[in-house]
Amino acid sequence: MYSAGETQPESNPLPFSETSDEEDTTSEDLSLESDAIDICDLPSATFMVAQFNIGLISAGSLIMADPYLQYLDSLAPGEKPKQVIVVKDSASLRAVYLVINGAGEEESVVDRGSQIVLMASAIATKLGVAWDPDITIHMQSANSQLEKTLGLARNVPFLFNDITVYLQVHIITSPAYKVLLGRPFDVLTESVIRNQADGGQIITITDLNTSRRCTIPTFLRGAPPRVVKAAPKTTEEGFHLNSMN
Repeated sequence: MYSAGETQPESNPLPFSETSDEEDTTSEDLSLESDAIDICDLPSATFMVAQFNIGLISAGSLIMADPYLQYLDSLAPGEKPKQVIVVKDSASLRAVYLVINGAGEEESVVDRGSQIVLMASAIATKLGVAWDPDITIHMQSANSQLEKTLGLARNVPFLFNDITVYLQVHIITSPAYKVLLGRPFDVLTESVIRNQADGGQIITITDLNTSRRCTIPTFLRGAPPRVVKAAPKTTEEGFHLNSMN
């Protein structure tokens, strides 16, 4: 109770916005467990062809699995998963620009040394990509600090010209890249990188359903093409509408 003349303390308009020290898990709170598994030691991810419509994913679509999801599926009932470690940094200098989640085009670094696909949380939010916060792994930076990912986004569509593939994407707070395309992208598209005389690179990918191929240019990280494509228009059924020139 407050008597007349006393000033009541201002109420917090966002009472749930503050985070306690116990809830704020930083790299300093994490440690490398003795039985931790390097993700490179897990079996490589495989892919499947959708046999029927799965939400907006039409039958016949190519869906790439994820090595960590495969590891979780291999555990016996009640078995606790071990800590899985992934290298956070990427030394790759080449990137491609593709439409993600039907929402817009973003720079995506191509790194065959990575076993997974990664995306910055700011980009995921921008593109409307939702993720499962209960499926996380640990990222290890060059200075050996650990950081837990925010979660896993399932079946995210990536559009390369007119070839769409669905990838499992790990979401991380603030990497040095926007999107990182690792080995799952290579496997699903049978990508072939060719060096050019001028120092550039091109990537040829294959639609494993139709054997149709598509060659796309790469660019130096941070040096986007002069014209960035907008997200393609879609019909109510979710099909892409390509303009006829």
